[in-house]
Amino acid sequence: MLHYVKEYLDATGITFSKWMVEVGAYHWEEGSRSKEFIDDGWNVLLVEPHPHLYIELSKKYSGNPNVTLLEYAVSDKSGMGTLFEGANGPTDGCHTMFPMKKRYGIEGIKEIKVVTKTLTEIFDKLNIPKDLAFLSIDTEGMDLEVLLGLDLETYKPRLVLSENTSFNSHLEALREKLTHPQSRGCATHRLRPDWQKKSIKGSLDSDVKNQRKHRLLVSNNYVSVGGGIEGRPETYIDSVYVIKK
Repeated sequence: MLHYVKEYLDATGITFSKWMVEVGAYHWEEGSRSKEFIDDGWNVLLVEPHPHLYIELSKKYSGNPNVTLLEYAVSDKSGMGTLFEGANGPTDGCHTMFPMKKRYGIEGIKEIKVVTKTLTEIFDKLNIPKDLAFLSIDTEGMDLEVLLGLDLETYKPRLVLSENTSFNSHLEALREKLTHPQSRGCATHRLRPDWQKKSIKGSLDSDVKNQRKHRLLVSNNYVSVGGGIEGRPETYIDSVYVIKK
């Protein structure tokens, strides 16, 4: 990931501060987009709302002066919100504030009350450089809200990586998990009879959000330079945007 980001930034020729922000940090190693940057000595801000994952990240990085860790859910407004835990419990990578339980036919999902903050509020308080090099967002369907909470006229991340999630495909995969005899931690989860109809609605909603996210970035002087990371399932397509020089 570090080489990937450097390659894009070098190609643009634009100046940047060696800061990386990962919204939805999840785990310090598995699926981490920030680990290479931390190992390379960059300043890194990690934001993770799930209490268990936050504790695990704290254990790893509490003694690292280059790493700042916050236990918030990033959104388009500050306050309180509900985090829906992934089907396999705290270590699941699909925790989200996207209301799948109520709207897309999934029952038995644990709800966790979390504090929400906007990126603008966080950046202002921490004096994050306005020309930070890399903003990574992976919030399982809430990336648009994360960007709506960032003042893109003030803060200009040089590279933005965001996940476009197809919730119809996501729920198909979840259905397979729930019916598989070796599935872990899913005994209390059930899909309502109308789950498929609701998942189609969810897929349409997420597609609209993906389009809005694209328009938001393009209107703020970003250009799409493709996406996709080798080895990632088709359900998750990572979109890459670079600021114009």
